[in-house]
Amino acid sequence: MSNAPLPLPSTLDCITCGLCIPSCPTWQLTGRESQSPRGRVHLIRAHEEGRLPFDADFVGELEDCLVCRRCESVCPAGVSFGGVMEHAREEARDAGFALPRKVRLLLKQLNRPGRLNVSMGAVRWLQRFGLAQRL
Repeated sequence: MSNAPLPLPSTLDCITCGLCIPSCPTWQLTGRESQSPRGRVHLIRAHEEGRLPFDADFVGELEDCLVCRRCESVCPAGVSFGGVMEHAREEARDAGFALPRKVRLLLKQLNRPGRLNVSMGAVRWLQRFGLAQRL
């Protein structure tokens, strides 16, 4: 397990105004600051400063992000949050933390509404015929 700080200079651009928070689907679901873009920036900064270890809890907070980039459209500082998250996840994979393949595929579908609609149609069909439980 690596405890080396992540080189994420774009987190320094975040002015922590919180305008991104209402646009975040994971924050809307959980109501937890750590599940918002601002919260994740705070976590990454804490890691960069050596105050937070690179462990399963830290990676779990990062992996919960859908990387939908909704926060980027409202960010007055222009933080490329999706890029920050992609880099952080790459570091997590390099450190031996990886999501199961099925979860990674699902997250990719959630970022593309057209594909998500097709996927959900397939799931509904599988449920109708009782095949979804086997997945």
